[in-house]
Amino acid sequence: MGEFFGEFVRRSYLVVSPLDDQAVEQAWEHNADAITIDLHSVPYDRKDAIRPKIRDWLLPLHKGGAEAFVSISQAYLHRDAEAAVWPGIDGVLLWHPESAADVREADEVLDDLERTHGIDKRTVELVLLLGTAKAVWNIREIITASRRVTTVGLDESHLLKDLHILPTPEDDPIEFYTRGRVISEAAGVDETLHGHQGVCRLGIGYPLSSIPRLNATSEEVRQAAKSAKEVGFNGALCLDPSWVQPCNLGFTPTDEEIEYHEDVRRTYAAGVAVGRGAVPFREGQFVERPTDAIAIKIIALRAQCDQRDSEKAAALAATRRS
Repeated sequence: MGEFFGEFVRRSYLVVSPLDDQAVEQAWEHNADAITIDLHSVPYDRKDAIRPKIRDWLLPLHKGGAEAFVSISQAYLHRDAEAAVWPGIDGVLLWHPESAADVREADEVLDDLERTHGIDKRTVELVLLLGTAKAVWNIREIITASRRVTTVGLDESHLLKDLHILPTPEDDPIEFYTRGRVISEAAGVDETLHGHQGVCRLGIGYPLSSIPRLNATSEEVRQAAKSAKEVGFNGALCLDPSWVQPCNLGFTPTDEEIEYHEDVRRTYAAGVAVGRGAVPFREGQFVERPTDAIAIKIIALRAQCDQRDSEKAAALAATRRS
């Protein structure tokens, strides 16, 4: 991808445990936009046995067109990164950085590993998962500490433990300030660094965001993804392969949304043509330049999603022919 990471579509990050060889080897079959080998969750006393395996798993993850990530722990940054950063890696998910210094340290580690492991300079991305109140407080400096940072999300379960809050399915304790701040800060990052979307936001709707249920139905996951998209998230961690397709659908603008926004664009263009800046629209609404700008982005996002799905379908077909 080069030093400028620009625009991309990652609606689904399928998380697979490296303790389950079969799950890793079959992960490419599930149509995820990205696959994440979850080294972070491996117990400390088993990490040494797992780390040497990761290098050989990376390239096969791409067989279905997915991008390849490895999740690593801030607490074991150097050793986890040493195991993860090899040819075939697109990025690392760094769990629980709390400051800009943590991110800069990770950036320096990745610089060294790209050079020593034969990877193009400044091509390994950083996806940050914030899990403490301190990290949320420091979010602006954290997400701007390195140009490698393309995506940020919350580890809501860990955050709630840090705050000593027990969530319930009926009560979302971080709906406004916490989740809203992540979205607004990330979306507001300079476009020259990350394109119109700013730093991408990783999250899914409540309660799946804080109370993950592996037995959630496809419709529950799709609705949670759709809800997350509507408030400003771009994709989600998929804790089970059954989450992948509902997330892909939930984070993709629907045909009905595209029809609406194309109508917005036509209406606004007609108004501008006769010198009007605010144009009457459906049911007493008005279309203005900001409305038109949003429509442009949503229509472009749908085109990107369709292109991404075509790329994955082509990769999957090629793999199955070979």
